[in-house]
Amino acid sequence: MKLLAICLTVLAELAMGSAMFVAWQDTRKIRKSFFEFNAAICVLIFLALSLWQAPLFSPFLISLFLACASLWHFRREHFFRGRMLLKGAGLWGITFGLSALASSSGFLKNIPPDVAWLFVVQLAGGSLLLGGVNGAMILGHWYLLMRNLDFIHLRRASIVVAALVAGRALLLAATLILLNRLDPLFAHSFISPLLDPNQNLFFFSMRIFWGLLLPGGLAWMIWRCARSGSNQSATGLLYLAEVSVLIGETMAVYLKI
Repeated sequence: MKLLAICLTVLAELAMGSAMFVAWQDTRKIRKSFFEFNAAICVLIFLALSLWQAPLFSPFLISLFLACASLWHFRREHFFRGRMLLKGAGLWGITFGLSALASSSGFLKNIPPDVAWLFVVQLAGGSLLLGGVNGAMILGHWYLLMRNLDFIHLRRASIVVAALVAGRALLLAATLILLNRLDPLFAHSFISPLLDPNQNLFFFSMRIFWGLLLPGGLAWMIWRCARSGSNQSATGLLYLAEVSVLIGETMAVYLKI
């Protein structure tokens, strides 16, 4: 895959996952500026994706339209509609946009059609993890603007992040196991370079460390800080977690795993 395609795929994961995470937050307690800011980020990324693909045929046009409508409703304090539309933008992107993006970017190149869905599911898992960490980090920053915001929101976000890291690790393991069962010949040709020191072992090790091990340790520390009411510490750790997950997911897209 080309570098531009890798970067845009990671950005797509960020937008779709962020939309899903933010859409589940409590609009009765958190300022509308939090939802406006996140919706605006999704709009910009979906716009870039739509322009990169054939504009008239890009499935991200639907996500772009829904995200724009969501931002409009948030600005007018129609919070229920805004959340539903933002959730729709994320779901549409994950359901239809990811497979189209994987095909057009070269992500599925040389992968047999009968196991291609496993790799699209990998992208979906990356979307949820990256979006969850990003949304939690921005939520932590909003505590600086809302001094009286209950810490239960940040504690829940930290638990979600920890669960997403664990789920991403299980998904990776399940994909490798299923590959061996569904297509042993392809599995051998795909997995062997990942474990070969002369090929991709270094990158695969960095993918595991930055994308799973370090975020897992940080998630536990974030939860401890959120539980004790240390917002600035939790937010700082969330910044580190997002950088770590960004590196890990970039490696994951490059290695296709």
